[in-house]
Amino acid sequence: DHGTGIVVGESAVVGSNCSFLHGVTLGSTGKEAGDRHPKVGNDVLIGCNATVLGSIRIGNCCKIGSGSLVLKALPDNVTAVGNPARIVGRVTDLSAGRNMDTAMEHVVNNKGIKFSDTYSLWPDGEVDMFYI
Repeated sequence: DHGTGIVVGESAVVGSNCSFLHGVTLGSTGKEAGDRHPKVGNDVLIGCNATVLGSIRIGNCCKIGSGSLVLKALPDNVTAVGNPARIVGRVTDLSAGRNMDTAMEHVVNNKGIKFSDTYSLWPDGEVDMFYI
């Protein structure tokens, strides 16, 4: 069950129009019993080698960056990156999974500033985004 480049645990649920790049894992932490795998909403894009662990919900229209480790639930329409993952912006393209939108073109910070306009989510040097 781990030889195909993607791992989806037995109690995981994946919504419609989701896109997973290579090496994605939807697994458990090993601490739970029963329903112990992630629930992924609709139109979600999960980057290569990202890992989502535990009985958590990934909201609709989310983007998870490559190599990220997601251990906490994500609300709808956010982009999360890092290890452990944290929310870095809000997704404005509501079909990221269907469109394979791997760019940050459709991500804005909490002040409404597009990443592509500044090449930084915090142009004033403040880290004032939401955190998970």
